[in-house]
Amino acid sequence: MQGKKYMLSLTWNAPSKAFGNQEQNLFGGKTVDDIFIGNTSTYKFCGAEILPSFSCYDVVKEPSVESDIERLKQHLSDIC
Repeated sequence: MQGKKYMLSLTWNAPSKAFGNQEQNLFGGKTVDDIFIGNTSTYKFCGAEILPSFSCYDVVKEPSVESDIERLKQHLSDIC
């Protein structure tokens, strides 16, 4: 997989504050990248270039589709 790029693009029905916060019960302080370390490590082992992940949060309770699209465009612009 040399020469390939890997980026997580995720949607969550959880607020962003649920990640990376030791006081949150569900993920116990883990970040989005911590949660998907198994997937990312496999791609890294196979030689893919790992790009920063992108997440949309609270997609059911408080969706912000237009804002998320703009954030994704900016994210892709920043990393490519």
